[in-house]
Amino acid sequence: MDSGEWLWMYQSWLQDQEDQQELLDNQSIFIGSFSNPEAARKIIKSKNPDYETDEEDLDKLSEQIVKRNKEELRLVEQKNRRRRKRVIPQG
Repeated sequence: MDSGEWLWMYQSWLQDQEDQQELLDNQSIFIGSFSNPEAARKIIKSKNPDYETDEEDLDKLSEQIVKRNKEELRLVEQKNRRRRKRVIPQG
C-alpha cells in the first residue's frame, strides 16, 4: 500500500468516526429533550447559533414520528394478514 492510498483510507476512516460522533451527539440531545427540553435547546443553540425551535416545531416533529410509526405498524399488520395457514386434507 503506497502512502497516498494509506492517507486516503485514513481520511475516510476519520470522516466515518466524525460522522458516528455527530450521530451519537444528536441522539443524546434528542433523548435528553424528553426529560429536559430547555437544556436540549440550549445545547443545539450553542452548536448552531442560527438554529431556533419552539414548542410548535417539537410538536410537529412528534406528530411526524407518531404518524410514521403508525404507518409502519399498519404495513406489518397487513403483511401478517396476508399469510394463510396451509390446510392439509386428512384422509
